Amino acid sequence: MDTGNVHHGLSNENIQKAAHIIFGDQDKITQDFYQNTIVAGNYIGFDLERHGFTNLLGDMKLLTNTYRTALHTVRQTTKNHSNKVFFMGCGPGRLAIPEIEISKKLGVREIVFNDLLADHVEATREKVAKCYGTRNQKIDGIKIEYLSGDFLQIADTIRKRFDAMFAMWFVTSEICDFESVEALREKRKLLFSQIKKLLTKQGIFVEDIPFSEGVGSYYYLARLKTYAVLHEMGIMEGENDHMLLTDFTDIQKGGFPYHIRYVPSNGKHRRELEQAGFKEQVTTISTIPNAVKNPTQYEAEFGLPDKIKTLFEGNTIDDLLRYLTQKEYEFLATPNLTEPLAQQKKTILWRQAYLV
Repeated sequence: MDTGNVHHGLSNENIQKAAHIIFGDQDKITQDFYQNTIVAGNYIGFDLERHGFTNLLGDMKLLTNTYRTALHTVRQTTKNHSNKVFFMGCGPGRLAIPEIEISKKLGVREIVFNDLLADHVEATREKVAKCYGTRNQKIDGIKIEYLSGDFLQIADTIRKRFDAMFAMWFVTSEICDFESVEALREKRKLLFSQIKKLLTKQGIFVEDIPFSEGVGSYYYLARLKTYAVLHEMGIMEGENDHMLLTDFTDIQKGGFPYHIRYVPSNGKHRRELEQAGFKEQVTTISTIPNAVKNPTQYEAEFGLPDKIKTLFEGNTIDDLLRYLTQKEYEFLATPNLTEPLAQQKKTILWRQAYLV
């Protein structure tokens, strides 16, 4: 499977190319262009399922641990919980089966899968239907709802409250506005206020973001190089040191293989959440694997949703975590953290800041 050439993504020439194709001779882009051309275009002619397969094992382990921690935290602090969970940016359902199976173990009664792209939501629906052999909206006592569209547009229509909301794999980095610095800041403020509004009183928000604080690592260098390019072009001054430009032409052959995301540094991002009424509860920094040691065996063990379902059904959460950790060592190779090959992500459980 092709995970891309990391040096391609750090090439000054490629970062400059991405900037000029995205912005042209303008110093801004419209929200419509960002969502419908850039974000949506990043998934045309690109098999997200295959590209992310290397990360599947680590993602399942991280999900299992954070999901349990989030729900246990809620239930230890209040009896007024909803047993409902929201997955924002579900993609084509890469983690849908583990999410359903963990939900069963934790006594969750309702799940909402949401993605900007209708095709992704439909792919999630089809994967679940095929794996469980039913199109019913209820699976083993869990009601499942599928919502496509811009989260900020549909949030006001949702009357439910959730014990946990998940936005994994840099989803919040794509919820931004590049029409102006002011528009960007307002968009981010709205994002986190809407998330807080949809949570139960002690509800938890879980997200992961590119970790760009590791000096010399991939996202650190990519952010610095992006700043140099945007600063020279006079684009988004005051915020352009918190952005990532990417050229994906090495792994994407159709659609729109260029991207820009908002990745505020640790302190700045923490202030975004604090202003919305959150505090950092638990943080995990993980290294993204860059290779699979035995692709044939890895595919045999984790390549089918049915096998994932069987694995999760037949083990406790503690047993799953031990097993997945063992398999990480067995199958996955990760780069040295001092090398520019090292890509890391930061997963944060945000708790609401008021006193219990």
